[in-house]
Amino acid sequence: MENKHYSRKQRQLKYLVKQLNNLLKKADDNLKLEIRKMAAKIKYLVSQLSGIINANRMKRILGTIALVIGVSFTNTANAQWFAYPIQDPFNLQDGNDNEVNSPEFADIDNDGDLDYLSGEYIYGGFGYGLGFHYQENIGNATNPNFANPTINPFGLTAYSPALPEIGLRQHHKFIDLDNDGDFDILSNVRAVDISSYPYAWNSHFIYYENIGTPSNPQFSTPTLNQFGLSTTPNSIVYTTLGDIDGDGDTDMLGFSLNYSNYATDFLFIENIGSASTPNYTAPQLNVFGIPSGINYTLITLEDIDTDGDLDIMFSQENYNSTDFGFVENTGTAINPQFSPLPNVNSFGLSLANWQGQGILNFKDLDGDGDNDLIVGTDDDMNLYFESVGVQQPVTYECINYSCVDPGTGGGTYATLTSCQTNCTVPITYECDFPAGCYDPGNGSGFYIDLADCNLDCSYSTSVNENGIKNFKIYPNPVNSTLNISSDKKIKKIEIYDAIGRIIYAERNPSSVINVEQLESGLYSIAILFDDERIVKRFTK
Repeated sequence: MENKHYSRKQRQLKYLVKQLNNLLKKADDNLKLEIRKMAAKIKYLVSQLSGIINANRMKRILGTIALVIGVSFTNTANAQWFAYPIQDPFNLQDGNDNEVNSPEFADIDNDGDLDYLSGEYIYGGFGYGLGFHYQENIGNATNPNFANPTINPFGLTAYSPALPEIGLRQHHKFIDLDNDGDFDILSNVRAVDISSYPYAWNSHFIYYENIGTPSNPQFSTPTLNQFGLSTTPNSIVYTTLGDIDGDGDTDMLGFSLNYSNYATDFLFIENIGSASTPNYTAPQLNVFGIPSGINYTLITLEDIDTDGDLDIMFSQENYNSTDFGFVENTGTAINPQFSPLPNVNSFGLSLANWQGQGILNFKDLDGDGDNDLIVGTDDDMNLYFESVGVQQPVTYECINYSCVDPGTGGGTYATLTSCQTNCTVPITYECDFPAGCYDPGNGSGFYIDLADCNLDCSYSTSVNENGIKNFKIYPNPVNSTLNISSDKKIKKIEIYDAIGRIIYAERNPSSVINVEQLESGLYSIAILFDDERIVKRFTK
């Protein structure tokens, strides 16, 4: 599959080189943007194929185009890659934000480095106020260090919708909406109307104007739905900002969710005003090639493939991991198209063991000229993925008898083969009376030895307690004490864990067994009488 993958890229490269040569022959000024776009794609493919095909072959494919677009064979640019994540670096601290943390960065005090603003619950009265958690960067642009948090600085006040609505989530962005040289704040707030059941969801846009200065910000009282924005039923789940149509002002992309049928729609809210006097249209549904029913809920815009246009990046929760989705803009900077299906975990981004959603924010936190990724999680963490330019080592860990990349670079096995060699399901046995012993195939059998299983499985009394009057164990599941009821005297009990190890044994026990120290899980208890043995399972 790898060879086919790179063969396809070589064919794409040859085709683009041919097309670019044809465009250059036309010498039409109207084609300049298309030429730049095509040159950027060629550079990207060259970076992907660097080290896969040799330099001489690359020279033959590119020909004179190499000189025109400035490709160097001694220092070909690499594709963008990110390091494994670090939790809460640079003294970033968790707050009490609702569900998903919204990290946002800007040089809010105009001192040359990026400061941090996230959402914060402000408790009080009925419901919650949606406020802000601020940490000033007291380091510098290349070595950030964030001070301890303050709540609602610069005159910011928490927003609380009027009852019967309760504000539940806010996703905010720093943006100079009025083009006066300082950062304002625009929040997309989700609220629930509890006046009737089922509850109705609404979405509002809250604007905090900076009425101070770039160096000494001061924010006005929040106002609702400025610039033509309006309350939207069925909830706009999330919006992100960017000049998606290349006309010099800031538009919005987002998703709405209808809670009555859980249908999703992709939204484009165009700024038809100007950079200093924005005016937003009503949401346009499912444009730019994205059909209804596609869910890239927590999206952000970033030119992550460095080809001159904005792509879509998002996170999505799976059953046992969190994936990053990349939807390439296959159109142009002024006419985007997002029709291809998402690529999963491109550019080295991976979070194999975290399950949840995350808000993605690309900012150059370390001042090295490329954008790093900060992810705010739904348990209020900040995960930092540094843009490092080279692929990180892939390692593997045996988890539940499957080989996975733990997403840290610190897995036990350096290769997939070595992991698979050692990550085999142990043979265990389970008694299926009266059919006999069998291997369940997932290592969960009660017996590790077939002879032991056959011995116990041959006694009807080992699994059939009908010969003992009033026998039962309770409660099941159990919290702290397990009770055994029996008309016969118990000689001994043994408790086994899920892999068959004896973890507790007692002779002549009482009828009340203290299991408070056991961890949560599945256990087996063997109750031995003079001439009989009963095995039962219980859950803690």
